[in-house]
Amino acid sequence: MANQIQPQRLGTIVEASIAAYNAKDFERYREVLAPEFYFCHYNRGFEHDSRDDFIATLRLFADQLMPDRPGASFS
Repeated sequence: MANQIQPQRLGTIVEASIAAYNAKDFERYREVLAPEFYFCHYNRGFEHDSRDDFIATLRLFADQLMPDRPGASFS
């Protein structure tokens, strides 16, 4: 059986990850992702099988593709 997370704890994790993403604090965002993280964006045709690759893509989006998006800059 998979690990169970209490609903209150899950809410805290979700809120922390949203706050980190909105602040472009990708190191903090990385901390809420499991080491065996997997992400697939079916509409865009890309996937990541590691959290480090996923965070690199988020940095690219934030710095180059959406530089006017509010939040800290990582340039």
